[in-house]
Amino acid sequence: MKVVDSLEQVVELDLLNLSRMPIPNRILMANPEHFDICNDINPLKKSKEKTLNKVNKELALKQWESLKRSFEQLAFEVIVLPANASLPSMVFSANQAFPFWDLDSNKKSVVLSQMANRERQPEVAIFKSWFLENNYKIIEDQISQFNFEGTGDAIIHPSGHFIWGGHGTRTDKKVYKRLAEITGLPVVLLKTKRKEFYQLDTCFAAITSDTLVIEPSSFSEEAHKIFEHVFSIIVEVDKSENLKHLVCNCICLDGSTVIVNAGSESFRATLKRLGFRIVEIDLSEYLKAGGTAYSLKMMVY
Repeated sequence: MKVVDSLEQVVELDLLNLSRMPIPNRILMANPEHFDICNDINPLKKSKEKTLNKVNKELALKQWESLKRSFEQLAFEVIVLPANASLPSMVFSANQAFPFWDLDSNKKSVVLSQMANRERQPEVAIFKSWFLENNYKIIEDQISQFNFEGTGDAIIHPSGHFIWGGHGTRTDKKVYKRLAEITGLPVVLLKTKRKEFYQLDTCFAAITSDTLVIEPSSFSEEAHKIFEHVFSIIVEVDKSENLKHLVCNCICLDGSTVIVNAGSESFRATLKRLGFRIVEIDLSEYLKAGGTAYSLKMMVY
């Protein structure tokens, strides 16, 4: 399968008429008992806020439980990995792997991540154990030579026909040629331009096959042309609004309900006008570390 990064290549490939991968239908989360902010690895987190070791753990647990309950109210099964005292960032469970359905073997499979930050690398082994226990085919090959942060940067289009491949800060562009070969899906490369939005899921949300949410200054002119070709509705979020509320880290699981960090009046109003149901959850403790709704879950089979 191909890796493409221009409108001409996307049009030639005719993305939406390719084989479709089933979309994962369960949710994997990590218990937040030991969540804390122990380093400055995330450029979105403002150092001046002095958030290191400043997590209100009681509030963080309540916020996480509210998010989990929202997933369950949408009829999604949520599996919870136990907390690990030595891994305070593991609660951000979008990053440790990339689950997919192998169309050739008709088997659930997973590509394990190579986390960019050394502090988070041990998280991958815990996720690997869960995937092994749940009969996944584990892919470990040359992709591990490069940084790769799972579903935080590699996002399956809601239709299941292709993958959006974010790179530029955490994930190495070179992984996507191999990821396309492994999954059998083409990858549309998207280089993120702003270090504040360190992964694709902080500035890009394909909430349906037709509707995109983006922070526009994070992407090139060519990327915008691709977006206009693929999506009929594009919601552009102001940079300051995204920095304050991280609304691009929202998630839509059922095609009509958008779960988002609370507080963004403009974004909420725009989505309501478009006919979406909005579920706002205060995820302020996790925002301190640079992640909200999307970052706190991994879709699995």
